[in-house]
Amino acid sequence: MNQTESLDRVRLVSQRFTELQGLAVAAAGLLFVLVFGAYLVAKPGPGRSIWIALAIAFLLTLPTTHLIRRYYAATLGRVSPRAYRVPLVLLGVIAVAIGVTDQVLGVPAPANALPIAAAGALWIAIRDRPFRLYHLGGCVGALGAFALQIAPNTGLASDVALAAGFGLVGLAYVPIGLLDHRLLVSSIRTHAEAVQHTTGRRP
Repeated sequence: MNQTESLDRVRLVSQRFTELQGLAVAAAGLLFVLVFGAYLVAKPGPGRSIWIALAIAFLLTLPTTHLIRRYYAATLGRVSPRAYRVPLVLLGVIAVAIGVTDQVLGVPAPANALPIAAAGALWIAIRDRPFRLYHLGGCVGALGAFALQIAPNTGLASDVALAAGFGLVGLAYVPIGLLDHRLLVSSIRTHAEAVQHTTGRRP
């Protein structure tokens, strides 16, 4: 690894320290796979059961994420996050996207959030290239999940299609989270070794 790439990695870690704590993402993805996989096996039928499954997935994710964040804080320390403001234009685009998927394509909530998830994954891959291009997998997973909702010949009930879609997104984010974790740890280790080689002592 050359010096320029090493500096780029350090800059990326300092800016995306929390985002790169990928074990939380991988765990959330695995929970989505398990919850929606169980839903597909149980086949509870149409109604509000899909919303209950979604609530269960998020409720399980919250304490899991908290524990993993504590693990990162204990092992890697903390970095003060940069202040970030969501542009009003972006909020407008999200609102329009939700409206289009609902009114034009006939895909109601929560499935109409899938194109937004795909766009978010694509933005991360572009913003942090070349280091996080694997987030394109999240974009593909979300678009594939959305395709299940609008394809006329899938033969799937809407609740089943939605459960399969969220399970697919979860499956896509298991390796993505692990790769983010690997990027974080390897970047910190490489920087520490470079400092130790230069100064003769640990940072």
